[in-house]
Amino acid sequence: MDIEENIKRGRFAIEAILQTHGEAKGAMERPEIGAIDFLWGEEGTDERKHKDGFGIAKILLKHGMEAVKKIPDVIAKGQYEESANGDRVYFVLGQYRAVVRLTWDGRKKTWLVTNFLDRKIKES
Repeated sequence: MDIEENIKRGRFAIEAILQTHGEAKGAMERPEIGAIDFLWGEEGTDERKHKDGFGIAKILLKHGMEAVKKIPDVIAKGQYEESANGDRVYFVLGQYRAVVRLTWDGRKKTWLVTNFLDRKIKES
């Protein structure tokens, strides 16, 4: 899939999720892992510092609309990295990092967990 078309699909999916608080299956694609689902998710609780949250709801609460709007670019253009235990992959673009899980409750599902400005990454 063309990078710009992939970004356009991702932006459309985010707008839909922001309005419906639903899920967009196959919102974007990456050749390394295939289709990626976006979901509204949950903000999480204050008591757990929102570590029990996930999806667009948590990204919006913790990192703001700028991080939400940056998701399509980070996924489409970001450098692909695998986690040590193999259950997550990362896409890094500049100082932004998108995290995608490859499972959900022990079953195969490829979905966006979070996207954030990673201040540990030095902008070059």
